[in-house]
Amino acid sequence: MLFYRVARALVAIFNKLVFFVRVKGERKLPEGPVILCPNHISFADPGAVAAAVDRRVTALAKDSLFKKPVLGLILRWLGIIPVTRGKGDFAAVRTAVEALKEDKVLMIFPQGTRCIGEYPNDSKVRGGAAMIAARTGASIVPVFIKTKDFRVRPFRRLEITFGKAFKVESLYDGTNEKNFVELARLIFKRITDLDSPGDGK
Repeated sequence: MLFYRVARALVAIFNKLVFFVRVKGERKLPEGPVILCPNHISFADPGAVAAAVDRRVTALAKDSLFKKPVLGLILRWLGIIPVTRGKGDFAAVRTAVEALKEDKVLMIFPQGTRCIGEYPNDSKVRGGAAMIAARTGASIVPVFIKTKDFRVRPFRRLEITFGKAFKVESLYDGTNEKNFVELARLIFKRITDLDSPGDGK
């Protein structure tokens, strides 16, 4: 816990000095299990979002990052969950579900990978966030991240907007309860709906 608090404080300071991070919306997360769902434009996203909220956050990260000695050790200390891309990683899903059953906060990027230099769209959205939300009853908090041209650069403002929490059940229309990709696209729409006119487009 102490390591996380120190890391969070250092990341928050770094983001403020280097990326001029500005946070908008409701930063106080609901109690109980929460899934943070941001769009994904850079390696800075996980730390920037986690440093902006009032609860400890864990996340899913590609397993190749854990193969780097120092980085892998830091990720394990932070409680990050490794996931194998390109196939159904049921072990990672089980770990994520268990974390939420313990009322933790989990960050999942619906796009699954970074989309740099383009306005966020749902073409790469995957169903994992919707599936895990449906299995756990976790609250979903949409998060919109933007900067000029959606390319993160030092000394260029990075804006993070938090939306209102909702349940995946609020997206059901009677036909899509088990269509997790379609539900994830609806979640992603909640994310992009947070955009405000500015230099992101």
